[in-house]
Amino acid sequence: MCSSDLLPDVIEIHNREALRTERTAKEYETYFSLPKTRVLLAVRDKAVSAYAVMGKGEDLRNCVHDWGGNPQDLLALVRKLASLAKSGEIMILAPNQQREFTRLLDQMRIPSAFEDLAMMKVIDVEGLSSVLRENLSGKLGMDFQIL
Repeated sequence: MCSSDLLPDVIEIHNREALRTERTAKEYETYFSLPKTRVLLAVRDKAVSAYAVMGKGEDLRNCVHDWGGNPQDLLALVRKLASLAKSGEIMILAPNQQREFTRLLDQMRIPSAFEDLAMMKVIDVEGLSSVLRENLSGKLGMDFQIL
């Protein structure tokens, strides 16, 4: 969990990213309190310099899927998260663009694989469900809907 007094720093770091999920402060609070979610912060001079989020239910266990900030501090957070993982190994999701942190990982010869990944924030669940039902139900041979 991220304390409410440090949350504005995390939001500010996150909002610097060109590719990001838009969230309200309340959505951050909910997101950071999800079961099996670890949020680590690096703090310098009483301000967050980096953050890393690992887990979010079972599907992203041992996966650092949200991060930002000072690359050296971020590396320290990732190392700590790896030490907390039972296997000692983690996966880091990163946009397919060179950034300071991904360059640092490349320089350290951390193995990487490039794959497509899509992110979206559903605003109209009924509309999305309708479009998916129209386009997928016939192909799958069953009714498709988002509940």
